Amino acid sequence: MNETITDIAKRWGGADPAIKRELIREIVRSGSKEGLRLLNQIVSRDRDVEIRQAARKAYETLERYCEQSEVSYQGMDEELLLSMEDQIFAWLQSDDRELEIKAMQEAQACNSARVLEYLRETWDYWQDERVRATLVKTLAVLGGVDEIPLIYRFLEDENPRVRANAIEALDLMNHPNVYPVFVQWLSDSDNRVKANCLKALRKIGGDSVNKILADMLRSEYTSYKESAIYVISLTPSRPGLSLLRDFLYSEYDPDLLERALYVIQDFSVRGLREASDVLIEYGNGWEALVEVEQTQAQPKVSVSRKAEPAPAKSGFDPEMLKSSDRDVVRAGLQWVLDLKLIQQGPQLARLLTAWSEDSRLLSFIIRIVGELGLSDYVSMILPHLKSEDDRVRANAVEAIGLLRKGREFLEPALKDHNNRVRANAIVALKDLPKFAVMEAVYQMVADSDPLYRRSALYAIRHLKNEMALSALEQLLYDADDTVRAQALEVLKHYEICGVPGATHILKQHGDSLYETRD
Repeated sequence: MNETITDIAKRWGGADPAIKRELIREIVRSGSKEGLRLLNQIVSRDRDVEIRQAARKAYETLERYCEQSEVSYQGMDEELLLSMEDQIFAWLQSDDRELEIKAMQEAQACNSARVLEYLRETWDYWQDERVRATLVKTLAVLGGVDEIPLIYRFLEDENPRVRANAIEALDLMNHPNVYPVFVQWLSDSDNRVKANCLKALRKIGGDSVNKILADMLRSEYTSYKESAIYVISLTPSRPGLSLLRDFLYSEYDPDLLERALYVIQDFSVRGLREASDVLIEYGNGWEALVEVEQTQAQPKVSVSRKAEPAPAKSGFDPEMLKSSDRDVVRAGLQWVLDLKLIQQGPQLARLLTAWSEDSRLLSFIIRIVGELGLSDYVSMILPHLKSEDDRVRANAVEAIGLLRKGREFLEPALKDHNNRVRANAIVALKDLPKFAVMEAVYQMVADSDPLYRRSALYAIRHLKNEMALSALEQLLYDADDTVRAQALEVLKHYEICGVPGATHILKQHGDSLYETRD
């Protein structure tokens, strides 16, 4: 082994963080491929998150030097670094896309603090998608956890390449507070974004992922539960099966129960023996489907013993939406949602009338209209704000919020008796100052029913408003364990999004991104 690397390895044991950072710089200056192996060990084994991040960045710099770069960074002096920085700035200001990308790539290699500061200040200037995609990775390589709120903004970019690189950038941070982001963005429409999320999740270990999934399955909101079930469905496993088993006995939404049962059925077919046991325990074997009979006292779940197994998804047929069989129609609607078939808008409008008496199917149709952004049909959604069915009302409020038309009719929903309706109204009206959404938030936070407080947290998460911090701080000490845990997760989300004040509260609890680690 290279003598320099051997010496660094010996000095590493017992070194404090400041010395470790200097040793990492020495590894890079050595220009040795053997230094790559040592840096890889540091990334895998060191307990300090920031040291691992520094080692990861150093690894990329040294790897580029050893294998690709035409410029020698070994023994680089300050004068040469300044000269390179001047060249990088010239490229960045050239208005030439290829030179801008080259500048950012070179900035990653020379680890320039001046360039990092410039990119922070100009992050929203760059319009080209390839430049933005390179920029977000450059911020991750040059910066540390301080860049997470800025990198998070790139997840809202319209271009999937930029979003995918933003996931990679957050993965480089290797910080537990960003792990939930990877699960949430699995619902992204782009396959590369999904693939990068899965890649990141595989790195963080099963226990951490299972905790995130368990929290999502306990959420009050359908989209979180659907995302969790989707992640579990990807790989048959006993921990995933255990989560779904618990979910069967705690959930009462028939559509979600049906989806969970289909996943367990698939696990059984793919050879997970325990899955068959769960299905037998829950109902009558793997052909079971869920039927829910609502009563005023308590939802009752029963299992049909004559149901046919779930049909395989072979493709969308527009005739499915014209069927008189509600299960066939629902299967067709799922295809419309999954494939984002906005051209089926006229059929959805027809179905809003045809299935108006079936609250289960009607609520699903309303949800699809909202998620597909079919604003031409908002007038057909408005009457359902007065539905007697809570789910229909909740989905109507959410859809109108997504469509951003007719929101002036949502004010009564801020005082609705149902927690989901009220929380959806808060989210839908959050950017309209004339509506007292914060007053509605604090009313939900003060409610004695923990379901209202959990729904308040859903709304607060979407608000990303500094004014909600006092409510979050109050919920950190809630009597309900789930409320306390969710409040902490929302605070972490606020910190990732850069909401002022969130870091101060999290530091008091030892859960901040910026917490000093020994």
